[in-house]
Amino acid sequence: MDTLFRVFVLKKLHGWEHETALVDYLENRPEICEQLGFETIPDQSTLWRSWHERFSVDSRETVETAARTILIKAQNAGVSVPSEPERKLRHRDDESGESEPDDQTVLEQAEKITDHVSHVVFPAFSLDLWGRL
Repeated sequence: MDTLFRVFVLKKLHGWEHETALVDYLENRPEICEQLGFETIPDQSTLWRSWHERFSVDSRETVETAARTILIKAQNAGVSVPSEPERKLRHRDDESGESEPDDQTVLEQAEKITDHVSHVVFPAFSLDLWGRL
């Protein structure tokens, strides 16, 4: 699951909507596949099933939050990023009566999330790799 988590974070970092773009990207970057731990690249349908059937809604939201956090932190550090991060958090339940957090609150929460997911994500995606991603 760690490898799939990293692969789907990579997909979200680039802003790809479909697994086909992810597979194409991996096919052209064997060093990334090696770092991810792939002996062979999963095909598009395997990745689609993994995302839609193996990952729970909470897991998918965690991937999206991790990718958004990485993009925001990298951009704030002056590192070029593969896609523009969404700056507003999405809420599952808009009827909660809570107001939208401001950018500072988002960044503070992003730091907490980054610390948590760094144990899973950053071994494969350090900021020195951005040029190759």
